[in-house]
Amino acid sequence: MSEQIKIDENHSKEKIEYTKFAHAEHIEAMKAIREFSLQGIRMIYILNGGAIIALMTFIGNTFSNNDEPNIITKSLYMYYILSAFPFFAGGLLFGGILSIIAYINYSLLQQVYPSSGDLMGWLRGENIAFPKIANRWANLTAIIGLVIAILSLICFGLGCYYVYAAFKYLSN
Repeated sequence: MSEQIKIDENHSKEKIEYTKFAHAEHIEAMKAIREFSLQGIRMIYILNGGAIIALMTFIGNTFSNNDEPNIITKSLYMYYILSAFPFFAGGLLFGGILSIIAYINYSLLQQVYPSSGDLMGWLRGENIAFPKIANRWANLTAIIGLVIAILSLICFGLGCYYVYAAFKYLSN
């Protein structure tokens, strides 16, 4: 009988250690996911927003010069430059949508993992029910977020292409 008690005590200690480890890992994983998401969203805002600001500055400097090329050259050049703006603006729009999706995803991830109260219940021998629907939605929002981030980067790339085409046109 005394051996049975020792086995249960050891098992209980193992559960406590595992619970502490699992909870610490969960917290670290959530911090890493959050930080990585925030850095990616910041990068999208900086790329697309910085491109718009740089283009506006460049256009202002181009038109402020006194040595004006002929109007046809300038209008075709401006066509290419102005064609880049919707893509950079679209990249910013996708960045805003991505911020909302990231918030929803992070909220869902909080529901997927057991809370401290659930873990304490598990230590007392209660079953933990993982919310499968939250897990599915968390996975879905993560995939949607990745697609939106890729679309934002594609917008940035297309905007860069039009800027490249404008400079290529000027060099001819």
